[in-house]
Amino acid sequence: MAERLRRSACLLNATLYEQAIAELDAGDQCLKDALRTYLNESLFQSIKPGESLPEIDSLRDKIAQDSEDPDLHFQLGVLLMDLGESEEAELRFAQVVSISSNHAAALVGLACVHHLHEDFGPAVSYLQRAQALNPHDARHTLFLALAAKAAHDKKAPVDVCVTIANDGRSPA
Repeated sequence: MAERLRRSACLLNATLYEQAIAELDAGDQCLKDALRTYLNESLFQSIKPGESLPEIDSLRDKIAQDSEDPDLHFQLGVLLMDLGESEEAELRFAQVVSISSNHAAALVGLACVHHLHEDFGPAVSYLQRAQALNPHDARHTLFLALAAKAAHDKKAPVDVCVTIANDGRSPA
């Protein structure tokens, strides 16, 4: 599954849209797996060199000392999502966005929470914001397309506008 997502993202970056779509599994599980993989990769990128993966209690203590550190809130949010604590994870991701409105990974985290609860409108909205922040990152476009597809499959009305970054090449 992860390999198909990687190939899809590469094809999107190369503006080979039809081939990218053909690489995707149509199922809802594809998006859930992709979002979790992205969040876990982002978690490890947010950890400073030489530090190990923090424990939840340790993160809570650090946040009590520095409540304005978006990385701490983000790390805690991802760990809570992994434990199935989506409500508190949502609060942590929202805190990150209130501290740093251009934190794309936290926006993806919020989308993940809403998608998990089949609340597709906000999920798509958060993914649109993340995609607008990073229009050259095909993963955000891919997530947005998969979320729109999941909403369509569940017959949930959503308004989707996808922006594809123009790199000067025309679509093949």
